[in-house]
Amino acid sequence: MEQQIDRLQQRVAVDRHLVAQLEAEEAFDRDKIAHLEVALTSARRIGAAMGILIERYKISDEEAFDLLRMASQRTHRKLRDVAEDLIFTGAWDVEQSPECHS
Repeated sequence: MEQQIDRLQQRVAVDRHLVAQLEAEEAFDRDKIAHLEVALTSARRIGAAMGILIERYKISDEEAFDLLRMASQRTHRKLRDVAEDLIFTGAWDVEQSPECHS
C-alpha cells in the first residue's frame, strides 16, 4: 500500500512538472503570436505609407522605404510610427521629400 502511495505521489509530481511545462510553452506561444500580430500590422502600415509616398512623389518602392527609413533615423522614432503619422495625418515634412535628397 505504501509503495502504491509513493508511486502515485511520483506520478503527481511528474504530472505537475508536465503541466508547468505546458503552461510555460503556452505563455511563450501567446507572446510569440502577439509579436507576430504587431509585426504584421506594422508591415501593413509601412506598406500603406510607402504607397502614399509612391503616389505623391512618383518614386519606386525602394525609394519610398528609404524615405521612411531616413525620416525614422532623423527623428529617432520607430519606422512604424513615422508611417502611421503619414497615414493618419497625410503630413510629410518638406525636408523628407525626394527633391531634398537628390
